[in-house]
Amino acid sequence: MTLLCLELKTFSQRAEKITKTSKGGRTALVSVGIAADDGRCFYAVNRELDFHQASASLPWEAIEALPVAKDPLRLDWDDSEVMTMEKIKELFEAFIARTDNPQFWSAYGNGDLRDLRDVFGYYTDCLYPPGFPRWISSAREQLARVIDAIGYRDPDLFHQLRATGEAGYGAQQSRRHHAFANAHHTLRELQRCEALAKENGVDTSVREPARLDWSFVRAAVGQVRERAEA
Repeated sequence: MTLLCLELKTFSQRAEKITKTSKGGRTALVSVGIAADDGRCFYAVNRELDFHQASASLPWEAIEALPVAKDPLRLDWDDSEVMTMEKIKELFEAFIARTDNPQFWSAYGNGDLRDLRDVFGYYTDCLYPPGFPRWISSAREQLARVIDAIGYRDPDLFHQLRATGEAGYGAQQSRRHHAFANAHHTLRELQRCEALAKENGVDTSVREPARLDWSFVRAAVGQVRERAEA
């Protein structure tokens, strides 16, 4: 099993910016970062980003974290990390396809999965490429569960453990908005959480919903609708 920690930087596009030929939805990708526990990493910035709209929608620190050129202020298209959405999608799919038994994590879990599907246009399961996540677990929820299982009630502990990332992580505000820096921090946070759980005998096995479980949910919803219409 390989841990993959994911971070997406996105913002909501205005309706007039969404055309019929757009491959994505209302969520516009700014950048994406992945940190794997086998040492591999991936980072890319969307070349097709509406830079002026993003500048108006995001904190300035988030713009500073991107490779930018000045006079005029814009994305630096000569930077190797700035790519078209087609190239980002290709490299992203290749990265996860090369991962042995991936287990996906992010700070907030399935909220990031929703954005991921939207920016890449994966609206149904049949469009998913090999290895694409059906579920993304939340590192923050995992940490909270471990602390609660151990019985700690110190409110500062949660924040102290969340701060165990790379040295100087909090020193630069721009790093807090860098997709790969955030993904790497989530990985370090998850590893510290696992170590803490092991020290205290806490089971941290991730309980992901089986894919077939959703058929029972749909059936139950269908029955409720039929009764309501009867």
